[in-house]
Amino acid sequence: MVIKSRHVLKTTALCTQKLLQSCEIRTLLPVLSFTINANQDAVVGALFIRDSNGHICFGTARSCDPVDESMLFEGLIRFKDYLMEAYVYYSLQLKASDSTVCLHIELEGSNRDRYVPSAVKSYIKSAGLTPMETLDQ
Repeated sequence: MVIKSRHVLKTTALCTQKLLQSCEIRTLLPVLSFTINANQDAVVGALFIRDSNGHICFGTARSCDPVDESMLFEGLIRFKDYLMEAYVYYSLQLKASDSTVCLHIELEGSNRDRYVPSAVKSYIKSAGLTPMETLDQ
C-alpha cells in the first residue's frame, strides 16, 4: 500500500511538472505583426467584412463572437480559421498611426500555427495591400 502511494505521488509530481512546462512554452509564443502602409479606414474596409450574424470575416477566418470593426483597435479579437484541413484559432488586433496600420496576431500554440503567417499574408495581398512582416517576442 505504501508503494502505491509513493508511485501516485511521483506520477502526480511528474504530471504537474510537465503541465507547468507546457504552460511556460505557451506563454513564450511569438506575436506575429504586419505593418500595412495605408490609413485605418482603407485597411479595415479592404480586410474585414461583417457577416449577417455580426461576426467579422478576415480572409477565411471568422471572429468567434459578434463584434464591431472598431473593437479591432480596442483589444484582441479571437478568430477561427480553417487552414490545411483543420481549424486554428488566433487573436488579432489593429494599431493605427497616421499613415500605417499594424496588424498584431497572437498564436495559441496549436500544431497549425505555422500556417497562419502565410495565410494572413495572402489575405492582406488579396485585398490589394502590401504587408511588411515583423516578428515580436
